[in-house]
Amino acid sequence: MTELINFFKGVLVVRLISNTPERFLNICNANRIKMWDLQLKDENYCFKIFPAEYYRLKNILKKTASKTVITEKHGLPFLLFRYRKHNCFAAGILLAFFMLYIISLFVWDISVEGNVMVTDDVILDALKQEGIRHGMFLNRISCDELEKYLRNTFDDLTWVSVEINGTRLIIHVKENDEDFVIIRDNKECDLTASRNGVIHSIITRSGTPLVHVGDEVAEGEVLVSGRVFVYDDYGTAISEKEVCADADILIETVYEYEDVLKMKYTYKIFTGKTKKFLYVKIFDAMVRIGWNPEYDNYETLLTDDQIKISENFYLPVHYGEITHSEYKEETAKYTEQEAQKILNDRLSYFLEDLEEKGVQIIQKDVKMYKDAYRYTYSGTISVIEPAYIQTDIKVSDEDIGDLNERN
Repeated sequence: MTELINFFKGVLVVRLISNTPERFLNICNANRIKMWDLQLKDENYCFKIFPAEYYRLKNILKKTASKTVITEKHGLPFLLFRYRKHNCFAAGILLAFFMLYIISLFVWDISVEGNVMVTDDVILDALKQEGIRHGMFLNRISCDELEKYLRNTFDDLTWVSVEINGTRLIIHVKENDEDFVIIRDNKECDLTASRNGVIHSIITRSGTPLVHVGDEVAEGEVLVSGRVFVYDDYGTAISEKEVCADADILIETVYEYEDVLKMKYTYKIFTGKTKKFLYVKIFDAMVRIGWNPEYDNYETLLTDDQIKISENFYLPVHYGEITHSEYKEETAKYTEQEAQKILNDRLSYFLEDLEEKGVQIIQKDVKMYKDAYRYTYSGTISVIEPAYIQTDIKVSDEDIGDLNERN
């Protein structure tokens, strides 16, 4: 960005001829005259300075009996002056600035930050369905509406912030650490079981609990209702109000676990032969310098860079290199020990993931089975977890009668 500013302002490279160079430099510093790249060359100091600052040196040069010699001139002002009589050049400069202005009206880079579980491709596909894509006008994007759309589309995103910076659309997200409790925007809601199981514990803060410790519940069953009833002395509901049910509920449930590993597998042996070629992509048109190799099997590695003028001013021009690496496929079989280690490692990753989400593992009963074609890990895993979600209030009037009987 600094180099771009220097190009537009213009830069002079100046040699100072003086018997008291230190005094000259101290006076310049006292007057806050900006100069940089100060170097000693052939017993004289050389430095860089903007043209506007250079004219302020006149009185200082007289006071210190010094003089300066301009050795180099760089930047747009001097370039325009040099070619001032070339109409085509001037027109080309104006056209280039006009094209930059037109390009600045569009989105040329969409980036997502803060996501782990929800990948960039998934979010970008959702944006395309909403009409948000590369090359669209910036003024057609409503950041507030886009934030609301992403929050409603992805339950795993608890916070979304959208900003437009230059020609970039930047989406900042924060994901939900808990996969079991889905927070909704509505003010009134029920708490509903997301799995079959037995209530292990329940502490209700708001709402009406419909289950107790030890009760068996089914997926979709309301655990805590958002309808709160007021009863008279005879135990009859006389009024009600709706709230957002809130409680800490742990359910003892069972996971059915199964993992299959085929006995035969293929692996790659790279021959060491590679072929590389360059490409340039302008908008959606790609020009490749080279041809695909005549390999039967090969892996492709693509490196992509996008041209940008500054950190947030991207242009619709990509370039990079495509590398094809040849390989051959070989077939082998897993031994029983190898298969057991692979399947056991997968099971360990699965259990670790559950524990990171706050699931308490009570018991696991998983065994390995073998047939002519595959190895299978299957069994059950008993856990205690907060297996409930927030849903719209759906307690019917029939449930009021049940509550009256309980009271």
